[in-house]
Amino acid sequence: MAAAALKSPAENNPPSRNARARKVHHVVSTSPPPPSSSTSNGHHQAALPRDAGSACGNSSSTSHLGSGSSAVNGKGRPQALGEVSTASSSSLHKGHSPVSHLTNDTLSFWHYAIIAGLVYISHATYPGSGLAIGEAGMSLWHVWYFGWITALSTGLGTLPFAVVTEMNKWWLGVSNACAAGMMLAASSSLVYEGMALDDSAYVLHHGPCLVPQAVRVLLGLLGGLLFIVSTKRLLDQHEDVKVAGLDGLEARKVLLLIFVMTLHSFTEGVGIGVSFGGDKGAKLGVFISLTLAVHNVPEGLAVALVLVPKGVNKWKTALWSIFTSLPQPLMAVPAYCFVESFIPFLPVGLGFAAGAMLWVAIFELLADAVEDTASMLVTGGVGALSFAAMMAVQVYLKEEA
Repeated sequence: MAAAALKSPAENNPPSRNARARKVHHVVSTSPPPPSSSTSNGHHQAALPRDAGSACGNSSSTSHLGSGSSAVNGKGRPQALGEVSTASSSSLHKGHSPVSHLTNDTLSFWHYAIIAGLVYISHATYPGSGLAIGEAGMSLWHVWYFGWITALSTGLGTLPFAVVTEMNKWWLGVSNACAAGMMLAASSSLVYEGMALDDSAYVLHHGPCLVPQAVRVLLGLLGGLLFIVSTKRLLDQHEDVKVAGLDGLEARKVLLLIFVMTLHSFTEGVGIGVSFGGDKGAKLGVFISLTLAVHNVPEGLAVALVLVPKGVNKWKTALWSIFTSLPQPLMAVPAYCFVESFIPFLPVGLGFAAGAMLWVAIFELLADAVEDTASMLVTGGVGALSFAAMMAVQVYLKEEA
């Protein structure tokens, strides 16, 4: 009896199952954590001190270990309490640039209406059997339609992106460098065309022009540079500009590119109209138009290389590419009607378009390419290759003409 009386209350009332479980959890929580290890990026993971469980309290340790789930680190062992997973942070140190998923959002009603309008115009304005090369009696409808064909061909430049689904920052820089090389080649071609323009028809009726062609091209070149710089400053004052689903700085860059490509299409449209004039205008005009149609495909690609990586829908990009060439049929008709009046101003227009394209190619596209690729060598190499390829196409087409 005395011995029984000397027993403690705890011995008279043995602990329940829940109490034993809490004791086990407390022992586990106060056990020393596994040794700290180094992550792939060289930073050591934090390990709790030996009395972390006691410091945190039984409630926190029980909720961590008694929830039925176990945290596992990259080594295949349970993750210590307070140990931070570095799977996400270490991936930021691997040197990979963010991936830009090329959007494929649906078109609005107005985009479908524009596509339907393009199809309708192509069918309704078709001039008929008079499209045969070399046939005499070319009408205004023939001149219009050949200019229309050259404009539509620009949309074909978007085709390479039909198989591209994503593009990281490095490839975005490569695209900008490629587009810049093409635009530099186009600018060089415009300057050459202005210098070598045949103005004999104008000289025959009106005498030689007081200002030499080279000077007119140079004046146009300087005018194009000044005009595009002024336009950019004007756009920079309006940060709320929105175009092609973009806003802010990206919208201003895209708008500047579209504006420049549209400007240079005015001179190409004049070239189409002028080429249809004269005794041999039918054959020469058809060939020049088809040559420009082929030439417009890489120009459409240059537009797509800038718009698509920025997230613009591929169909919308094709429509924007066609839009940049719409001045070609619009200017071809009046140039055909007033050939002699347009010839003296054509060198100025060619130089103007060349100057605008030079500025955008160098100070916008190449500058962005260097930033995105982080390499002057890559930017220069890609730009040089695209420049050479574009020049080769232009030289080949010129020799065939």
